[in-house]
Amino acid sequence: MVQSKSGILRHPSGPDALGLLRYRASMSDEQWIDFGAIKSDKEFAAIVKRDFGIDLELRTEFKKERSRCP
Repeated sequence: MVQSKSGILRHPSGPDALGLLRYRASMSDEQWIDFGAIKSDKEFAAIVKRDFGIDLELRTEFKKERSRCP
């Protein structure tokens, strides 16, 4: 268990953490739940484009790499 004198429950880590926390704080609990229930990749990409201005490249095929271990 990590012990700290801070009463803060969550500590942001990573380069995108503060932006994502601000994004979460900008919406209601219901909106956040809806965001987590997105049904399609296209819908997710549209929301990311709208809210973050980022164009996501959607891939429909995934290549499986063979293990190089004998």
